[in-house]
Amino acid sequence: MTTKPSGAQSVRQLLVRDPQDPWLLPGYEALHQYFGERGEMETLEVISDRLGWEPRAAVDGYFCRYEMVLLVDENERIIAVRDHSVIVPEPAGSDQKRNAVVHVSHLWIAPHERGRHRYFLNDDILLSTARELMREVGLEEDTPVLVAAEVEPPQPGHAERERRLDVFRALGYRPVAPDLVTYLQPDFRPPSLIDASGEQPLPLLLLVKQISRVRPDLISAAELRQLVACLYHMYGRTMRTAHMKVVYASLDNYPAGEMLLQLDWEALEIAADENSRTA
Repeated sequence: MTTKPSGAQSVRQLLVRDPQDPWLLPGYEALHQYFGERGEMETLEVISDRLGWEPRAAVDGYFCRYEMVLLVDENERIIAVRDHSVIVPEPAGSDQKRNAVVHVSHLWIAPHERGRHRYFLNDDILLSTARELMREVGLEEDTPVLVAAEVEPPQPGHAERERRLDVFRALGYRPVAPDLVTYLQPDFRPPSLIDASGEQPLPLLLLVKQISRVRPDLISAAELRQLVACLYHMYGRTMRTAHMKVVYASLDNYPAGEMLLQLDWEALEIAADENSRTA
């Protein structure tokens, strides 16, 4: 726990890594209130399960750590919540390049506090967790770290989406253009509903931030596939295998090999304009 002053206000930063932590439920409810109605929030059971993962024990070839971080004021009111996972694949061969992947699951700041706690958005929390897991599983400290976030794509006239995209853009994230890949987030509905209707994954815009890369605007097709495979493994740990078939099958349509892909906001904006004209 750390305490940070903000003008006359003092805030505490709380780290949740235990499913029995009393701050888990309030933090979850704050996230669910915003993301739940958008179909972008897992159940509390799933989040609790992730907190119980043993990060130093690989499962199906991947090491994973999940945590939630909250900011609370002196009156114990929640100011902000974020949660994230770090996923590191086991080596599959001596020549395979491995990256550590950080998945920004959700990020919420109370509307009346936006703009006052910008430090909560930076990379320090994420990179500290990533490097901790890298040390624990024997990964070199200079291993590339790729940070990924899923967001709703731009939509003309949708000011809230534009604000969120502007925040991620200012933080150095870059989009994977939808004409390169169709990124699908798994279906978070209860299993009984998925069984009744079939999988309904959610198409989202995938944002990527490459830490300490000379060309953060370029990513190889192989690295992008590995990144998304890491995300799908993380999701798949708490979902039925049958409910991950559609998203895993979507990887077959991703570019392959070492070809370089451009991560570019301008291309995304052009595509959004073209879509608005044809709508």
